[in-house]
Amino acid sequence: MNSRLFDSIGFTLVAFGSMALIAYVLTHPESFVSRVLRWRVLGFLGTISYGMYLFHLFFLDAARRLFRMTEHQAVVITLPLTILACWLSYRYYERPLVLYGRKWLDRQGYSRASHEGSSSLGTSPAPEISQRGEALPS
Repeated sequence: MNSRLFDSIGFTLVAFGSMALIAYVLTHPESFVSRVLRWRVLGFLGTISYGMYLFHLFFLDAARRLFRMTEHQAVVITLPLTILACWLSYRYYERPLVLYGRKWLDRQGYSRASHEGSSSLGTSPAPEISQRGEALPS
């Protein structure tokens, strides 16, 4: 989106739209929108989203350069590959590091309960992760 209008107020409008969506979902937890946002596939994509952010341009650029594809062709071809690579990265790299870090913190005597809500940013601690990589209920 390379337009002067979007560059001037577009990001502000996106931020307000996001804020309105969050406010709606929080105030209407049983609405259609709230139910859609609880779909497992969206949770899965949220889990691997950081990897998607990191890897997608690499795969797109590689497909376009190696196979002389248009951008649209590259997206169609590389999206499943990117999702697979991101899941593998999460499963075998990110999650084991998080679990190791939590075990290390436990050995250091760090207690999550005693620090809950004490973040300098006012955010709550990350949820516990099961061996399968899913957030455990708090």
